[in-house]
Amino acid sequence: MKIVDGTIGIFDTKSRFTASDKNAKQKADALQEYIRKHRDLKLWGGLVVPDGKNGWKIQADAITHEMANGNSLPVPYDYSESKYINFEL
Repeated sequence: MKIVDGTIGIFDTKSRFTASDKNAKQKADALQEYIRKHRDLKLWGGLVVPDGKNGWKIQADAITHEMANGNSLPVPYDYSESKYINFEL
């Protein structure tokens, strides 16, 4: 989705069940690699899972909206621990 500030969010939505699927890690890694490779396009996003009434959570190593606007990149994520952080638009 294109945000009014010119950044573009790309999200791979998953249920908690499919987020733990063996292919989810490869898809999440590929999406983060693509986003990092095309930093000039101001891309951000990643694997997101529903969090009930709280909305959505995004993978902990995702390139965030703030990062797409020039802030530092996240530390690589250890997928052996299934961690997500709060996410809002």
